[in-house]
Amino acid sequence: MRRGSRFYNRLIISFMIGVRLMPMLRSLSIRPVAVIVIGLMLGLPSATNDVRAAGGRTSLVQRLNTEVRLRLHHTPLRKALSALANTIGLALIIDKAGIKSAGVNPSTPITVDIHHSLTVRRAIELILLKATSHRLNQSTITWNVSKDALLIGPASWADQFTTVRIYNIAPLILVHVGGNVYRVSRRRVRQVCSLIENTIDRNAWVDNGGISNTDRLFGTCLIVSGIERDQLAILNLLAGLEKAAAIARGGTLN
Repeated sequence: MRRGSRFYNRLIISFMIGVRLMPMLRSLSIRPVAVIVIGLMLGLPSATNDVRAAGGRTSLVQRLNTEVRLRLHHTPLRKALSALANTIGLALIIDKAGIKSAGVNPSTPITVDIHHSLTVRRAIELILLKATSHRLNQSTITWNVSKDALLIGPASWADQFTTVRIYNIAPLILVHVGGNVYRVSRRRVRQVCSLIENTIDRNAWVDNGGISNTDRLFGTCLIVSGIERDQLAILNLLAGLEKAAAIARGGTLN
């Protein structure tokens, strides 16, 4: 019952947002029906809220950002990855046949000695880079995450796990033009997309020969297709940008 009431409360609030934005969006030649749709989309949680909302559990974003020390001496690849997965409460699933076909053995010894702490995300990437260093640093295996598991497989595996996510980026792209009127800044949209593509897994994006894409915007919502590990990194990046934008405006995010 409580869940239903929260849904209807959000629906009412979202409708009111759409109505309040009517003058602004009419100035952009957007039809009234679309105004209400955009209002509903503005009622979606922002990236910051998405990072925080974890149903009483630590979100995957926060878990991948957990800092660890990475000191391995001839540790088998499978054992090293299993230890990292256990650190953040995930099971480890390896496509053994897939990575063997890519020239990597699960028993490959890994030696890494990093004297400073680093995130679990970065630790996974370093371990996989070490495992494929005999391929002239051209990684033939990749990783992804699900709700309960760290997934390791061949690089060709990635396109099987593409997901589509919607991010409300209104705090980053709306520009105040006077009174209660705001408009979408196309320049800021391009900046956000460029930052995502140049910061997160650069080879994954369509412009660089990959399969991920950030080129779709509806209202103030950015639609991104990509694998889940990159979606989590985007969520984390946008949350940081929102916090920085709030500080720049002299506000705070509770």
